[in-house]
Amino acid sequence: MAPEESTASLQSSSLQASFTIKSLTMTKKSNMRIFNGHLMLEESSLRKVFLMQLGNIFSVKTYLIANLPLMAESASFQDLKHAILESIADIQVQLLRMDVIYKLIGEQYAPQQCMSIRALTTEIFVAAKTPDLSHLERDLLLLYHLNNLGSIEISSFTFLKELALTMPLGDLTILLHQNLDMAKDNKELFEMITQEYIN
Repeated sequence: MAPEESTASLQSSSLQASFTIKSLTMTKKSNMRIFNGHLMLEESSLRKVFLMQLGNIFSVKTYLIANLPLMAESASFQDLKHAILESIADIQVQLLRMDVIYKLIGEQYAPQQCMSIRALTTEIFVAAKTPDLSHLERDLLLLYHLNNLGSIEISSFTFLKELALTMPLGDLTILLHQNLDMAKDNKELFEMITQEYIN
């Protein structure tokens, strides 16, 4: 067999093996759904989890409104300052929508501690005070944490939207979808500003 034919044969065998492994992996994943909905929670349980998560993100947003102005003060780049301050107005709108959601489902917000977000915010303030960092280095650390917060927010609203589909109130999904879109827009803005520092 010529060297070219041997190489082609080896490549063909390698590709075939790769496709076989991929096919087996996909089959294995599809077979993992062996419960076929038998684990589905009752509506009361889904509502309980929905309320817990709604309370969590409401608490996070309330906490951020109080602390984002301090983060804006620590930013040296004007576009970053403005983006943080603009996000506060967006959060206020998101909170208003969540107030409407509470009214729609006949519940009230119960204040929570949101300890994980408090810890993350503390990290931001500590980074802003680190003496051996330049202003731009502090900005980049700030953006790192803001992007993390954005990811948490997007995950929360996505999860809430999925749970809302199990409830007989169509307006819930609309309001949550609007909050989700706003969260995505804010994260995209912070990601764009991040590129100014690394590209």
